[in-house]
Amino acid sequence: MGTTTELDEAHLSRLELPLYSVGAMLWPVESDSEITKAGDELDDEQKDLKSGIKLHPNFSLIQERLYFKRKLAIPSKSQWIPKLIWEFHDTPSSGHSRAYRTYCLMASNFYWKGMMGAIQKYVAACLVCQKHKYEAQSPAGLLQPLPIPKQIWEDVAFDFITGLPRSYGVDCILVVVDRLSKFGHFIPLRHPYTAKSVAEIFTKEVVKLHGIPRTLVSDRDSQI
Repeated sequence: MGTTTELDEAHLSRLELPLYSVGAMLWPVESDSEITKAGDELDDEQKDLKSGIKLHPNFSLIQERLYFKRKLAIPSKSQWIPKLIWEFHDTPSSGHSRAYRTYCLMASNFYWKGMMGAIQKYVAACLVCQKHKYEAQSPAGLLQPLPIPKQIWEDVAFDFITGLPRSYGVDCILVVVDRLSKFGHFIPLRHPYTAKSVAEIFTKEVVKLHGIPRTLVSDRDSQI
């Protein structure tokens, strides 16, 4: 895909649509050169396409405009970038969306190097977002360290290692560690396991040797 003669009329109109209307913003054809003008960042791609050299398969040249995967390619230093981000973020139809949604809206029309970073920086500095956006969750408290055990096998931590290659019918390991001595038991398990089966094997392999622990620490696995 290199010149307009290689494209059917319907395909060309789809490619040109973002140039004339994006959101509530309209601009004339002559503004395209202003959007894409900023230094020589994309000169190599443009020159190669004009000379018929296909070193940049993702780029195409249509009516003297450079496209990247059917999106208008813009130099990263273009003075139009803040205006375009404003259109996709600040206007009533955009609704001051977060950075990722703003990026998704823009990425369907435009491309430039460092696009996501530029949008994140713009949204982070948006005064309206800073004033009116808020976290819906309660602020997280400070991490509380676990108290140091005073006796071995009084406080125990355990977790599961899963996704292992099956061997002798076993494909996961129950790891039980004493929090004071760091001594551990590695108990083979097979899927599917339940809270009942884990409790039974824990009693058989750990409790019978060390007694019932005072506390158990886990990551609140759904099986437990």
